[in-house]
Amino acid sequence: LEFLKNNFAGGVDNFLCFSEGERDEEAVSARKRLAEEKDYSAALEYFPKHLKYERILIDHLSKYKNDYAGAVNKLPRNLQLLFIHAFQSYLFNNELKKLLESKKWTGSEELDLIGYESQTTPEQDLALQEFGLTKESFQLKTLSYLSSRGSKRKAFVKVNDFSILSEDPLKLRFSLGSGSYATVVIDYLLE
Repeated sequence: LEFLKNNFAGGVDNFLCFSEGERDEEAVSARKRLAEEKDYSAALEYFPKHLKYERILIDHLSKYKNDYAGAVNKLPRNLQLLFIHAFQSYLFNNELKKLLESKKWTGSEELDLIGYESQTTPEQDLALQEFGLTKESFQLKTLSYLSSRGSKRKAFVKVNDFSILSEDPLKLRFSLGSGSYATVVIDYLLE
């Protein structure tokens, strides 16, 4: 989200220091310590080795103070894009939830993955404004290759070959078409 506001420092800090839901106590401790001290050189000594991407950012920032965009640029491209795509998915899923609640769907709807070329509705503009964004926020000036024009995605997908393999623990088997996410299907089933 912060990257869409051109706030790479905030986005990197969130990635490095946010520990809510983290189960690894060593990682929690390292994240909290970095949040307090902001000493990237020292963090290289105590940050867990298995936090590979965090260590890439820390290493860069220990050498190039305040070059947060440069640090992000050191990450694999697919991870960089994930920061943008995750927020697009969040907006998409909220819009889908509202569509389902309205009970006015036919099953053939396509919804927006909002980007800077999207023809947004007033409701979508309002959803973006709640985060201090506009559709133009998806056209990044820094690290412009992370910009997203936007696209459409089917709101509903066909779940094929569905079966329950076991109930305790719950194990499911099914297949989906490309561009569909099993986690979304499972989340919907468990609601």
